[in-house]
Amino acid sequence: DFRNTERNGRRYVTAGSRGTLGTKLLYTAPIDISSAVAPHVRIEHTINFYDPQFKEKKNVKLVVAADDPSLPAEELNWITVDFEKNNPPGSDWTIYKLEFFPLPKEVLGGNVRIGWSHTSEEGSSPAWQIHNTQLRDIPELQ
Repeated sequence: DFRNTERNGRRYVTAGSRGTLGTKLLYTAPIDISSAVAPHVRIEHTINFYDPQFKEKKNVKLVVAADDPSLPAEELNWITVDFEKNNPPGSDWTIYKLEFFPLPKEVLGGNVRIGWSHTSEEGSSPAWQIHNTQLRDIPELQ
């Protein structure tokens, strides 16, 4: 479902979900945050074709999970990082760089995975482009 592409010298991972219903989850390899005091995440992204009724359902989500090597990544306890209050309007290609959001306490102290969840359902298939994701330890924000 996911494929690597390159355009104008930039590399992308794309998921072609046009005409396909359901949820797709793209996620990182485990990242060690055991020594982080106050880990925060930020994304730079744009969303288009995102109808307000589906926006309320949060059909696009930034999620995090504590890694458990005994489980497939899809079965981890994924927790939504709520960026909806500063979400792009969902009706154009403007790129938004959000502020840093703290990671939930449930994922602190070990390895974490960051994921991007996209749901397409009847009547809604938003186009979500993630241009950058940053994970930083920012003790002054704790």
